Amino acid sequence: MKNQNSTGESFLPNFCSRDVLVLILIVSELVAVMLTLSTSDTWEEVKTQFVTFTIFILWISLTNLFLLCSLRPFINRFSNLVVSVLTFLVIQLVTAFFTAVFYYLAQLTDIAIEWEANWLLKNILRNVGVSMIATAIALRYWYVLKQWQLNVQAEARSRVVALQARIRPHFLFNSMNSIASLTRSDPEKAEEAVEDLAELFRASLTHEGHLTLADEIELSRTYLRIESLRISERLRIDWQLEKPLPNSRLPALTLQPLVENTIYHGIEKLPEGGTVTIKGKHTQKAYIIEIINPLPADGSYIPHKGNQIALENVRQRLALAFNERALLSTKREDGLFTVKLTIPKQEKE
Repeated sequence: MKNQNSTGESFLPNFCSRDVLVLILIVSELVAVMLTLSTSDTWEEVKTQFVTFTIFILWISLTNLFLLCSLRPFINRFSNLVVSVLTFLVIQLVTAFFTAVFYYLAQLTDIAIEWEANWLLKNILRNVGVSMIATAIALRYWYVLKQWQLNVQAEARSRVVALQARIRPHFLFNSMNSIASLTRSDPEKAEEAVEDLAELFRASLTHEGHLTLADEIELSRTYLRIESLRISERLRIDWQLEKPLPNSRLPALTLQPLVENTIYHGIEKLPEGGTVTIKGKHTQKAYIIEIINPLPADGSYIPHKGNQIALENVRQRLALAFNERALLSTKREDGLFTVKLTIPKQEKE
């Protein structure tokens, strides 16, 4: 296995998480059921064996879970090879230990009356052998899964970079022309526009990869202030955001391209301009944003290829960032084009 990845974490799952605990419990019970069915002939044996196997397997599983959770900060310091060896040894030692514990506890009851003299050695070897195979398979699965996740994250980061690079050249040129026209007539407004433009491009070139929803909204406001210099009174903005804003973090430049689409594929197509409405409301688990712009009254609007590419780009990055919990949908109705963005809230908000 290769060395530790650049994130500073091993390929192992977070054994301290609730999801891993639930998964371990389910797998343990399934193993207990399979062992019970394969070793029992009567209903009485099924009941006895199931309880016995469940207790024994849960001892091993939960102890391993506790130890690997406790050792997580220590383990993460090492390479994947060392992590694999340490994890492998911990699991085998726990398996051997509880096999011995089970044996000596059985001596206190009538369970061990018919056990042969070398039962302990044989079962330690058997249980550890089974555990070694299962552990090797699990380690390999976790390693491959981690590599796949890293590849997905790398692809997502590349899409973020690609989207950040898509600030259209003509937008820059038009913005600079608008600023140039203000330098003599309104120098203060021209200076503000230059600062807004600098802030927009600084955010578009950020290496952090993610911004809070509040930062994304402020970035969109900055963009719209610059565009209003060019489009003037043809562009009207109606902000309807429910407060407080959640602390959710989004891939950088998620909202701005959606707002930009309303200008280039909506307002600019209308001689009289129109109003872009940006709504935000809370639900129990998400914050929903709707971006609405008018369409030509004659129904001649045809979705632009660039519009669809930008929407699909944002949709894919959201899916990767939130594991399909974030949604992006669009609709055309009553002369309006609506983009609906569902952003999951963080658990501790």
